[in-house]
Amino acid sequence: MSEAYANEFRTRCTTQVRTSASGYTASIASGNPPDRPPPRSGCLPAPAASGRSAPPIQNFVSKIVHRRSGKTYISHLAPHLIDIVRRAFAGETLVPAGRALACERSLPHGVAAAALGLLRALGLDRALAARRSRERDLAVALIVASLLEPRTKLATSRALRPETAASSLGQLLGLGAVDENDLYAALDWLGRRQAAVETRLAERHLREGSLVLYDLSSSWFEGRCCPLAARGYSRDRKPGTLQVVFGLLCSAEGCPVAVEVFEGNTVDSRTVAAQVEKLRERFGLSRVVLVGDRGMLTDARIREDLSGVPGLEWITAALHRPPPAGADRDGAALAVRGAGPRH
Repeated sequence: MSEAYANEFRTRCTTQVRTSASGYTASIASGNPPDRPPPRSGCLPAPAASGRSAPPIQNFVSKIVHRRSGKTYISHLAPHLIDIVRRAFAGETLVPAGRALACERSLPHGVAAAALGLLRALGLDRALAARRSRERDLAVALIVASLLEPRTKLATSRALRPETAASSLGQLLGLGAVDENDLYAALDWLGRRQAAVETRLAERHLREGSLVLYDLSSSWFEGRCCPLAARGYSRDRKPGTLQVVFGLLCSAEGCPVAVEVFEGNTVDSRTVAAQVEKLRERFGLSRVVLVGDRGMLTDARIREDLSGVPGLEWITAALHRPPPAGADRDGAALAVRGAGPRH
């Protein structure tokens, strides 16, 4: 390309690009010409636009097209740029993506995905049931939802429903439509599988001779329909209200293994025998060390429920006094290793 031609090209303010069919011209702001024309193969003639004025062309087009024999050659461009030019000459209005899209709804996703991913990494979903089912997905949703924001079953169902979702949890689990009756049915399903779930957890977290932590708590509620509800010692500081008592068995690391609900007026120490039987019979442990507080492992319980069981030892907070009748010296020495008061 001669220097004179290049100078003449730069002085032009516009370049007329004539289409081969319609005869109209589109005015394009000019720029620097290419060093040489592109090859004829793959050329794209500008299409006709009958009965319409010339469509708007982006300014950058002038820097990537030139005229030769009345045709516009753009075969040297990237495929996506060729598509833009073709659609622009066809009369299509192109706008930036940010202007064409509008956010209608945004659901929190990160915390729901993280909690669900951690649950699956721990294998808790497989502990509930080996095969995936809607009941298992609903039970998993209840666990994760209680971590994200504890709610009633009615509010939780609304938070999982696609129309009123509070996070992406329902979508991640593919739950679809959910109501409170579905969640109550999932709890019934989980209750029927409680023994199997606890056995799987015990296999994972308990070993022969390992420490087993046990304690009780209580929960008060309104209503008169629960057969276990009774008035008793309230740990919630709500005396006179109905409550239930529940005991929790944990591994030495604090991982929950089993839970059992008792009547609201049950004394702590009266629940120990059931836990010992559970450890030995259901979980198949012949040697364990049971850890409980002084309100749980009392002298009477040590004498009646623990001292005669082979392979069972205990740790509790006890007063410095002679061992109870019927307890061996080793068991008594172990029992006073807690942080009881000194006299």
